[in-house]
Amino acid sequence: MKRTTAPNSASGLHVDRVAGTNPGTTGTAEDRNNLQEEICHSILDTGLALDGADQYQLEKAIILLSRQPGELVESEIPLAQVTLPASRSTTNPGYPRYSPLIDRGANKDVTTAQAPDLVAAYRAVQTSILGTSSFTATGSLSGTTVLTFASNSQNDMLLALLARDAEVRGWLNNGQAATFSADWATAATQRCINYAGTDYVISAVSTGARTITLAVNTGVTGSQTVIVYPHRVAGSTTSVRLFKLSGFVGVAAGDADGEVVEGWQRMDRGQGHLHLIPVDNYAASSGSYAGSTSSATLSTNIASGSIMTDATNGTPRTGKTTDPRTHGRKVYTFAGRLLATV
Repeated sequence: MKRTTAPNSASGLHVDRVAGTNPGTTGTAEDRNNLQEEICHSILDTGLALDGADQYQLEKAIILLSRQPGELVESEIPLAQVTLPASRSTTNPGYPRYSPLIDRGANKDVTTAQAPDLVAAYRAVQTSILGTSSFTATGSLSGTTVLTFASNSQNDMLLALLARDAEVRGWLNNGQAATFSADWATAATQRCINYAGTDYVISAVSTGARTITLAVNTGVTGSQTVIVYPHRVAGSTTSVRLFKLSGFVGVAAGDADGEVVEGWQRMDRGQGHLHLIPVDNYAASSGSYAGSTSSATLSTNIASGSIMTDATNGTPRTGKTTDPRTHGRKVYTFAGRLLATV
């Protein structure tokens, strides 16, 4: 765009007509086309079609161009989902005016009828482990379908990732109690994978046996490609599942060990470490114990991973780091075009 250079303009500005004194700036096609095309290009770049009956398309374009679908927004206070009144848009009365945001305080299934841009973006996301998003497994049939994975870094971390996710689902689906078990059965929180080109629900994972069990007999066996789509809903091509984020701390994905993967959650845990057995008669100068019991036995360290389960607090979770689960902010996902409230 540029400032006007039309006849009778002054320093790039339009001048009013004054009868008998100043003829005023001449209207030119260049000026009008520049203004029209600047606005039209902003609208078209969002994917919207120009609509002469909708006088709020520029406002919508400003909203859509401000963020990308799937971008997270955090706030210390709740943000309202404000929508245009029906009188403001004859073609799309439910279009949000200020905040096309989806509250991530609960699990939500979102359809193309509600947020087409978001569904398209999330359905395409593949889980990548240590640079690998396409895995290979051997399928066998036994009432259900069991996928067996060879032992390698990518496969082992994928299975561990799914097992940790089932812990999260179990904790959420059991009242967030201290004692809980992994949950593969609750339909509203099930994950699915793509096996031999079709999406299926995961019904079990065994890290020891390196297997994933699907909920149905697929009829497909042998070596097949497996892709994990973390937000797809098995059986649907028009919806995605957004899992609850509130209550979980945000951690940067992509660590060298492949434990932290974008789009996935895990429970809190304590870092594995050692404890010295407390005994009397320890001689600091010699670094040994006095007494009839051998120093080798007395100085043995105990790993914290061997902490026993009690009847109150559940099984301790340990690992290479100490990770919190708390999060004190509201989390929202930017949906792009939000055609109906989610």
